[in-house]
Amino acid sequence: MNLTRAARLLEDLSVKDVNVPILFVGPTSSAKSAMVLQTAEKLNLPCVELRTALMDPSELGGIPRPQGDITVWLKPSWFPLSDEEWKAIPDNAKKGLIAVVNNIRRYGPKGFLFLDEVNRGNLETIQAIFQLLTEHRIHEHILPNYLIVGAINPEENYTTTYGLDHAFWSRWIQIVITPKLEEDLRYAAAKGYPEDILGLWSLMPKVVNIQEKCELKVIPTRRGWEFVKKLETAEIINPANPEDVEIVAGCVGDEAAQLYFKYKTTKMEKVISGKDILEKYSEEHKATINRYIKENKSDYLTATAMQVAAHTHNIAARERIVDNFVKFLQDLPNEYRVAVLSRAKTKFLDVIIQKYPNLAEDINKAISQIL
Repeated sequence: MNLTRAARLLEDLSVKDVNVPILFVGPTSSAKSAMVLQTAEKLNLPCVELRTALMDPSELGGIPRPQGDITVWLKPSWFPLSDEEWKAIPDNAKKGLIAVVNNIRRYGPKGFLFLDEVNRGNLETIQAIFQLLTEHRIHEHILPNYLIVGAINPEENYTTTYGLDHAFWSRWIQIVITPKLEEDLRYAAAKGYPEDILGLWSLMPKVVNIQEKCELKVIPTRRGWEFVKKLETAEIINPANPEDVEIVAGCVGDEAAQLYFKYKTTKMEKVISGKDILEKYSEEHKATINRYIKENKSDYLTATAMQVAAHTHNIAARERIVDNFVKFLQDLPNEYRVAVLSRAKTKFLDVIIQKYPNLAEDINKAISQIL
C-alpha cells in the first residue's frame, strides 16, 4: 500500500471511531512514522508517540502503590485523559487537545497512540502491550478514544528485534507500506533537496530506498474476522473495490481475503442465510435445499445446517421461528437433520418439543449422539 492510501485508511479509522490496532510494516526510511504524524496533524489530533525500545513495563503500564488494603496502579504520564479529566483542566492550559499541567504534557480524550518500532522493545514491555491491543486499557485505566498505530521494519532483516508469535501479530491489522516514486519525489521537493538528487531518483528509483522484503504475518483468526466486520460496518472497506483486498488481507491473510471478496461479489454461489431460513422459510429456500441435495452439494448443505443451528443460540424461539425451523428440518436428509439438532440450543429444542411432540424422539436421539 502506498503512503497516500495508508494515510486515507488511518483518517477513515479515526474519523469513524473504528479503534482497531493497525500496524504498518515497511522498509527503513519509508516515511511510515512521518505519515502517521502528518495524519494526526491533519486531523488536529494529538499523537502520543512511544518508543518501546526505550521503555520498561512500568513506564508503559504505571507502577503499583498501596491504597488501604489493596494495590492500585498509578497512571503513567503519557496516558491520555478521559473526557471528565479533560473538562476539569482550565482552558488557558489547553492548546487544541494538548495541555500542560504541573509542567507535564497531558493529552486530550481523542487521538493516536503511536507505538513506533514496537518490535524493538524488550519482551516484558511487548507483553505489557497485549492488554492495550485487546482491551484498550492498562490495568484499571481505560484508554479513551485513541487509535493504536504501530510501525516496524521487516524483523527478518534485523538482529535487534524479537521473533514474535501469532498471539502478537493477530492483534493488529497489518499493512505493508511500499512508497511510490512520486511520493518520494514530493517529499524531496518539499524538503528542498537539490535538483540533481531529484533527477537521479527519477532516473534510477532503486537508489531511493533500500529494497527490503516485507511479508505479512497474518493467519485467519476469529479476531481477524472481527476486524473485518468492524471495517465493513463502518464502510471503510468495499467489496467492489479491488484495492480493499489488501486491507482484509491484513486482517485474515491473503488467501482468506481473496476468497471473501470473491464470495461477496457473487463470483461464488452464496450459502443460504441461516437467519433468513428461521425468519422466513420460503419456497425459494426449499427449492435451493432440494437442489443442493440433487447436485450432491454436501458442503453447501453442511454450511446451511451449521448456520441455522448457530442462530438458534441467539434468536428467540417465537412461533414463526419454530415453525420455519421444523419446515427446514423436514426437507433435510437424515444425517443433516441430526447435525442441526445436535448443535442447536437445548432451550430452543425444548420449545420445539412442546409444539411438535412427535419430534421428541428424533431430537433426543440426536442429542444422545453428542453426549
